[in-house]
Amino acid sequence: MQDRAARGPVIFLVLLAFQLISTVTGLRSCAGMRARVLPGFIFRLHNNQNGEFSAILTLPYRRWGPSLRSCINVPYQRGSTASTVSTPGTTQPAPRPKSLQDLREIASFFPGTPKDNSTAFFHASCEFATVPEAVATALHMSHDRAAKLHEIGAVYIYRQNKFRRTHLIEKYPPSTVLEGDLFRVYLFPRRFPECMIDYTFRVIWENDDLLLVDKPPGCPCSLHVSNALEALDVAASASLGLNLIRMNRLDVVTSGLVPLAKTAQGATRFWEEIRRDRLGKRYKALLTGPVPVGLLEHYMPGKIIHRRPAPRAISRRPLPGWKLCQTRVLSCQPVAFSELNLVAIHDGQDGGSGGEKDLPPSLYEVEAELVTGRTHQLRAVFAAEGSPIWQDSMYAPMTSFLLEDEKDPAIQALYPLCMEPRASTGIALQCARLSFWEQTVHAGAPWWRRKGVNREGGCPDVESDRQGLRESKEVK
Repeated sequence: MQDRAARGPVIFLVLLAFQLISTVTGLRSCAGMRARVLPGFIFRLHNNQNGEFSAILTLPYRRWGPSLRSCINVPYQRGSTASTVSTPGTTQPAPRPKSLQDLREIASFFPGTPKDNSTAFFHASCEFATVPEAVATALHMSHDRAAKLHEIGAVYIYRQNKFRRTHLIEKYPPSTVLEGDLFRVYLFPRRFPECMIDYTFRVIWENDDLLLVDKPPGCPCSLHVSNALEALDVAASASLGLNLIRMNRLDVVTSGLVPLAKTAQGATRFWEEIRRDRLGKRYKALLTGPVPVGLLEHYMPGKIIHRRPAPRAISRRPLPGWKLCQTRVLSCQPVAFSELNLVAIHDGQDGGSGGEKDLPPSLYEVEAELVTGRTHQLRAVFAAEGSPIWQDSMYAPMTSFLLEDEKDPAIQALYPLCMEPRASTGIALQCARLSFWEQTVHAGAPWWRRKGVNREGGCPDVESDRQGLRESKEVK
């Protein structure tokens, strides 16, 4: 114990010396390097071509320093500084647009598929009248593009000890930019056009305080760091003319019931249900094989391992720091292809399970209930049982894989095969039932059983939504 106590100051001095050396000499290359940034120090980058400083940036302390893997070429100008370092930030609730058409017009300025994940940092060289003017001047882009980046929520400013979206600053007006203000700009916001739909016929249940909507696949519940407009609560608020608060979340590629609070009282009551563990969730899924009916017990890591948030590993036995994961499978029945909407399934073949171009020999429809609510629990458990969810290309390579040791190199070989499913079609997983406040609300038929399908997003058309609404408003 004394050796460990004595070792702490030595490690700190070594890190401090490394930081001082980095400050004086700079980093010679930005390819695949990470550095631990200490508070109050200036992190400098060298230009690889002529060896001169091309960026000077002060960053707050984080456990892991900024990743220098993806860089953009932002020229250094006299009187201002620009950086190519990419660091994650915090997301803030977005302002509610006046209408769904306003939201569509802003988001349609950017392409559906971003070119890259480039992120630019810069200090304002002087005082500017508006945020778009500061962004356009520093990054040499048109004022129109800078204004759209500002409106979609891709521009952040460092105020009050954190990065905040420029149109959400309360202490300082967003129309005023002070000299030396630090900006972070996501040059190519990620798009989620599946959010831009009419939610009038997707309201499954509502009262004065709360409503449940049927979320389509491809629509995120949480704001993306580069896009504060295309999210479920923002789009639903614009479509319904309400100021809604999201109370729960589903994965982007998952469809089904999501609660949205209409009032603060409703939000408080619903959070109380969650806190007391009285919220019941039941899912429907289409699997590529059968799974045993009953209680399935596995273990999942309590933290991110191998610096990979997904896919999540599964083990049969408890490992140090891992948490119990329980899933109750209520039914598992084979499904005839004549019962399914083959148009919707074929639309999602490019993002299909394992990259297959044809349907598997058989499909099974499963109804399951979450006992514990771990991240990606159903997706990981079904894949570990040998039957991944149809179209889930993230977990299809993990089929029948059970991790016995975190240091097992086999899982490292599987990571490159795990690809994010195509958001526009989603995966065959639906949150089909929610139980709260001593009542139960059912969603309509899952998208793989609905007749009318929008080929662009795998979402049902208006007539199918109306039919699903009539079927789903039966509250037990």
